[in-house]
Amino acid sequence: MALDGTGDERFYPGYDYTAPSGRSGGTLEVTETAACSASAPTDLAANATSPTQVDLTWTYDGTNNDYYTIYRGGTQIATNVTTGSYTDSTVAAGTAYSYTVRGHNNTGACDSADSNVANVTTPACTELTPSSISFNGVNTAAGDFSGASMVTPVDLMNLEFRVTEGTGGGAPFSQTDNFDANNFGNWIPSDTNTSNNWLLDANTTPSSNVGPSGDHTGGGYYAYTESSSGSYPETYWLTSNVLDGSTYALNLDFWWNMNTDTDLSCELHVDVSTDGGTNWTNSVWSRTNNPNSGDVWVNQNVDLSAYTSNNLEVRFRTISSSWRCDTALDDIVISGPARATEVERLAWNPDPQEASAILTNGNSYNLYARGTDPECGTVYYVGGTTTPGNSQAFTWSSCTETATLNAPTFSPTTTPITGPVTVTATGTATGIQVSWSEDGGATWSAWFANGATYTPTSCITGNVIFRAQGTGTCGTLTAQSAAAAFDTTDKDVATLTTTNPSPATGVVTIQTAVGVETAPATLTGVSVTIGGSSACNVTGAAMTWNGTTSRWEYSWDTSACGTSAAETTVTIDVTGTDPDCGTVVNAVQLTGVTIDNTCVDGTPSTITIAPGQTVGGTAVDLTTLFSTTGNVGSFTYKINGTTVTSPWDSSAYGTTGPQAVTFEVTGTDPDCGDIVGPVSNSITVNNALGTDAGVAGVASKNKQLDVTAP
Repeated sequence: MALDGTGDERFYPGYDYTAPSGRSGGTLEVTETAACSASAPTDLAANATSPTQVDLTWTYDGTNNDYYTIYRGGTQIATNVTTGSYTDSTVAAGTAYSYTVRGHNNTGACDSADSNVANVTTPACTELTPSSISFNGVNTAAGDFSGASMVTPVDLMNLEFRVTEGTGGGAPFSQTDNFDANNFGNWIPSDTNTSNNWLLDANTTPSSNVGPSGDHTGGGYYAYTESSSGSYPETYWLTSNVLDGSTYALNLDFWWNMNTDTDLSCELHVDVSTDGGTNWTNSVWSRTNNPNSGDVWVNQNVDLSAYTSNNLEVRFRTISSSWRCDTALDDIVISGPARATEVERLAWNPDPQEASAILTNGNSYNLYARGTDPECGTVYYVGGTTTPGNSQAFTWSSCTETATLNAPTFSPTTTPITGPVTVTATGTATGIQVSWSEDGGATWSAWFANGATYTPTSCITGNVIFRAQGTGTCGTLTAQSAAAAFDTTDKDVATLTTTNPSPATGVVTIQTAVGVETAPATLTGVSVTIGGSSACNVTGAAMTWNGTTSRWEYSWDTSACGTSAAETTVTIDVTGTDPDCGTVVNAVQLTGVTIDNTCVDGTPSTITIAPGQTVGGTAVDLTTLFSTTGNVGSFTYKINGTTVTSPWDSSAYGTTGPQAVTFEVTGTDPDCGDIVGPVSNSITVNNALGTDAGVAGVASKNKQLDVTAP
């Protein structure tokens, strides 16, 4: 290596040096600087132990390092760490983070290189109880400032309060660009090489093993720099629209991915211009991706509130040293509250705060409040999760209060409250009154004398807050209780059970029993609806209470249905209203109810023709040739298949001697209109005797033939 002779030379071990041409002699003094002995951990591990906490561990090297510095997403979050572990309690639920650690050696006054990258995603979090904080209507304070008496927190811890004086600035500003519409939105891409630029993609970049595998939230687009075929180093810009920093205290929030497949000096910078892009303040935030952070989306926040220009622009600037430098951005949000004329008097702090040297007696101030959800670590302000939240005006007095007023209590103290309770506040204040709210303090009851009775709203569950006011040394004192649960829902909601009246014949009584409800006769609107029959349906027919049977009953006339054949697809529904809370209750629907009004004859009818009978003559009384049981009549007769009447002229048969003929009888049962028969048997006709027999002959002892009507 040749020396240039300027007198400002640096020398490195392992190189040969020669004097420049025309220069020789003299003395060359070389000072060798010792190499940095600080060591970088190689086993950094990150473990998300909760939605709001990440624990870092590594092998501690106390020989080469005096302390460690912790980086998250390339930004320092802690230093002077003298152990092999660190807990980051500033993370948010459901978020990916990237950590590195550097060792520091005091003797060499130097830092090590970055450790390996430890990536972790905190688990999602669901609040067990929805958190909130609201003002309760109290608008006075005195002495050492305390804000707790003026708010109602729900499931929050670490309450803090802020006091300002003056007027607020109005609605906040926010713009979001997630590129999911496959356009750049409020951002303008440009670079020094027209062959490459900022591009949009929904999948992986064309270069293998570099860039993200998809957008930050999945299923959308992201913006990235396509570094292939560039002239390195190559610079790419992505510039915002013009922003108004004079009206809003702005903040930049975005997600970056710098997966380079290897350790390269690929750079990402955030620059700011206050004159519409003419001049730039470079690197208000920056990240050099060495070592490689991997295919992980990392969240970054940059405070822009110090820039008060109304011609403000922001740009992302990437510097690519290789085709692997495909740097990606997604979900860029620029937002911030409107700037105000408010002056902060008391910064965010827990109660109490010394106020006598800061606040002025009798002046009006603005109170802000916040607290932290214990499950997820979310910070809630009055009105939501956006800082600083809504404010409430209050008046401060320098008077030091000596009287006391304690938060109200209720008796009996059993919770949930299920009925009337007595509300009482204690203390030395005079004229104590109490009131209550069932909607978290949004509305309050009138003031009542101390010891008043609170009766919760019927038939619901909820929470009630009690408050008290009284006169103290410096004016009105107020106190408020924590929320107490109440439950006035119906504990004996009725059940209905209907008895199936099948088979229903004629007029039947439909009966429905009531269960659980202690006063079943007080149900209202008990009615029955019957469907599926031919002509016996009813809709919403009122049922009546029968104290003898302890049933709700309805008299149902089925006589017009199921007369020719049984009907078997009838349904019965019964409904009513429980008297306590007006709950509508329904019996289980009865299906397959049967209506059967077809005839049922208790005494079957039969016709019997005795065998072996002999008749003759011109007037045979056929009714004497058979016997019957039951109720049968309207007989018809046939001889050898020919219809005849009684008396019957038999002279055409048996003229030369006995002749057998078939005698057939059919009758009708009048009870149900059933046909009985036909019944037949053989009889003998003999008209060769010379006399008119006219009557049945002597019956033989042969077996009779019986037919029974169906």
